[in-house]
Amino acid sequence: MTLLLRSLLAVLALLLLCALWQLGAAQGQGAGVQIQPAQMRELSQPERPWQKLDRRLLAQWAGPYELRFEIDLDEQAARQPLVLGLLLRAASELSWDGQALAGNGRVGLNQAEEQPGRVDHWVPLPPQRAGRHQLHVRASSHWPLAIRSGEAELRIANLQTQAIARDAPWMVAAAAFGCLALAWGYFMLAAHHARQQTGRRSEQRLLLALGLVGLLLPLAEAWRPLLGYAYPWHPWRLGLILGLTGLAAWLLPLALAARWQLLGPARRWVPVAGLSFLLLAWAGPGYSYDIAGYLAHVLGLLTAALMCWHGRAQEPGMAWPLLATVLCSLALALIWPGAFLDGFYFLALALLMSLLLLGHARGLLRLGEQAARSEAQRAELQTRLLRNSMQPHWLMNTLTSLQELIETEPARASRMVDLLAEEFSQLRQLGDAPLITLEQELELCRAHLRILALLRGHGVTLEVEGQPAGIMLPPGLLHTLLENALTHGGELRDQPAFLLQIEPQGDATELRFQAPQGPGRKGNSPCGAGRHFIETSLATAFPGRWRFSDGPDGQGHWCSLLVLPQNAGGRP
Repeated sequence: MTLLLRSLLAVLALLLLCALWQLGAAQGQGAGVQIQPAQMRELSQPERPWQKLDRRLLAQWAGPYELRFEIDLDEQAARQPLVLGLLLRAASELSWDGQALAGNGRVGLNQAEEQPGRVDHWVPLPPQRAGRHQLHVRASSHWPLAIRSGEAELRIANLQTQAIARDAPWMVAAAAFGCLALAWGYFMLAAHHARQQTGRRSEQRLLLALGLVGLLLPLAEAWRPLLGYAYPWHPWRLGLILGLTGLAAWLLPLALAARWQLLGPARRWVPVAGLSFLLLAWAGPGYSYDIAGYLAHVLGLLTAALMCWHGRAQEPGMAWPLLATVLCSLALALIWPGAFLDGFYFLALALLMSLLLLGHARGLLRLGEQAARSEAQRAELQTRLLRNSMQPHWLMNTLTSLQELIETEPARASRMVDLLAEEFSQLRQLGDAPLITLEQELELCRAHLRILALLRGHGVTLEVEGQPAGIMLPPGLLHTLLENALTHGGELRDQPAFLLQIEPQGDATELRFQAPQGPGRKGNSPCGAGRHFIETSLATAFPGRWRFSDGPDGQGHWCSLLVLPQNAGGRP
């Protein structure tokens, strides 16, 4: 029931925000105004007659050229204070029924003479009468634009409601932007506090990039209607929007794949998807920015839906709401493509990103709490193991042998005192560090074996195969395995050798510790304090990124396997 409720709430929230967006976008239209399609002619060829607006031809004209609009006002519209808006990528001079209106930039015969005008030029109209009116626009566009289709659109609206009509649709986008900004900030704080407690670094980086793209997209879209700019900036803004749209469509499925460990099998498709988005971006200027962005958006949603479907078994509480939101966004994109950028796109993207960011942040906080509990258990186990090592099981035998050596071989007794002091000094120095190098851990084990060799009268060796440099691990892991081997293995004869094999495995390192099985070890590994200490130490240092197992290998050896992440935490 909870999953269904979450999914329905996500879909209903998306639909409600879309409805509010479109409701705001529909405000401020002038009632009783009819605008005939524009006619155009190039002033350098005055003998040519007027022709209907051809957007591709208009994009090729540098000008000066002239546009003519015919406007019909009824009685209701004529009684209203009106404002005229001309959407034209050029500098322009306006004339309404032969009366000059405020110009936009300066029309020129070349780039040096021209002063670029703003893309959207709004000017109030004087009091009007009902009937037909004409607007003449003299324009030039000498600054290069990498756009093959021109834009010449006239809007007439009520002066009092125009500002509200312009800003109202963006209030919903601003709310979505604020929610996403809060989710992104919360995620960054959670990631900062839990940076040492999680191994999902690739997902964090992708989510950070995705959230940043989601914050930049509405800013780029709102740049034109809310702030405005001179027309040479228009292709740069369109290219920025298209690039951010492609990045969002690419990063969203990547973040989902990283969340549910689906990136490994699909890694070979990552550059293919990236190349497809680059091709769409390249085709945008020559084809259509909106169409290229729309195709990238739909392709990204299809891939994201596939990732959510594969992740539903691992994390149903997160996958199903995300899948419902993605499918709803995809359905709206397919049924209502005209509302792609200026409609629900930001809202759907903000909702998806907020769900992802908050879900990941919640997981980080849980990992942090788990790490704190593991650290407390580890400290308690360290104290318990230290007490056990001070009890007669090992220390009393050592002291008894030391007493005999004092009477029979004072030189060996003095050497044993030095070795005991050395081992306890290393235990005290390394026990407080969260991570130590493998070389330090091996030296601690060899110090213990030197005492054992002195007691037994023969050497007990620890051989190492592989390179221990650069490997970090919690202190006492191999020392605990060594003590368990000596304790549970009974009387080990024939100078047994302990073997440590080091094998890199991708982004991890395998440590295989081999010891004689002895008569005291049969079947599966006992779940004693030593094993608990090893597992708790690994869970504290590398949550979710470690493995530990041990057991007989069938050849008279007891093998313990430790899998540690590479470059974990840096050097101490």
